[in-house]
Amino acid sequence: MKLDNLRSRPFLLIILRDGISQGYFSDQQLQKINKQLVDMSLQLANGYFSPVIRRDLQHASEIVLGITSLGLLRMSDGDEFKARAIVESGTIVNCFRRGWSDVTEVVKLSREGVSRASAIILTQYRCRANEHKNLYALHEELLAEQQQIAVLDAVYEQFNGKENTPDLDDYDIELAQQDILRGLFDALWVYNKTPKTRYQDIADILQRYSNDRSHFLFDFDTVAGKIINESIPRVAQALKQWLPALRESALEIVAELDFGQSKAALNLQFIELITTTGILDPEQLVYLYDGMNSKEKTAFIYKYQAGQVLDEYDDLDDESLLDLIDQSGLDIDMDFGDRDV
Repeated sequence: MKLDNLRSRPFLLIILRDGISQGYFSDQQLQKINKQLVDMSLQLANGYFSPVIRRDLQHASEIVLGITSLGLLRMSDGDEFKARAIVESGTIVNCFRRGWSDVTEVVKLSREGVSRASAIILTQYRCRANEHKNLYALHEELLAEQQQIAVLDAVYEQFNGKENTPDLDDYDIELAQQDILRGLFDALWVYNKTPKTRYQDIADILQRYSNDRSHFLFDFDTVAGKIINESIPRVAQALKQWLPALRESALEIVAELDFGQSKAALNLQFIELITTTGILDPEQLVYLYDGMNSKEKTAFIYKYQAGQVLDEYDDLDDESLLDLIDQSGLDIDMDFGDRDV
């Protein structure tokens, strides 16, 4: 009989209460179990909360109840008779240790570090005396979440650099895939022996890809395969799983490009489509601005800086553009040196 799904109480309390009502546990056994639970609660509170604050001690005791129930469920497979035999044998601490091994599995994957993550994750296993939680499902959900975070961390470190890895609340799988896509296009330029600053050549490559879908897919799969082969296992696995979606997104980007505009404006459109931060590199803005026609320059200024179309911006030189960008509050280096375009 699997009682944890039938009654709204933690599994351990169900076994204890049924055992007491049916006379299975002696007073000596109950005193021992109670002492073990109190000792574990005090130890947990001392390690992660405060043993002198009543609320924290209650918090710790409820976490011990949840973790011990999880361990008992694991050891008995949720069977009432197996669970009662385990508790009668005086191994309640072993139940906690079994549940704790599950918790440790989740904590080790956390990006926050063991000490901070432990208190946060431990709270998820908390069970009140009159509360039922599906501890199996809870653990699997927490484990899957931390595994996903670990993969995304590795992806960000590979494609963005470790120092650019965002806070957990700032990114998800979709955002990670967008950054990978940008990295794949950068790899395509390397594959074509073309620096990404040569926007005329990039425009020509994009035009070829637009005209020949099979050519694009061959090059895309080639560079993706190389990146996968050179990635650590968890990143490689994620890339393989996401590759069909990445390939489809890349095709959509190429299809969306307007090849009737200047090569500079085409590059700006392309950069906008693959840029996830919403902020373009100011140096890119300047050298792309140089290659635009008068109408495109006006649209550029209107969209990125001025907020309105002014005729005198049509023929804006670099120095004036830099002044305008500076007034907008962007923090850029004014000395770009020679631009190779």
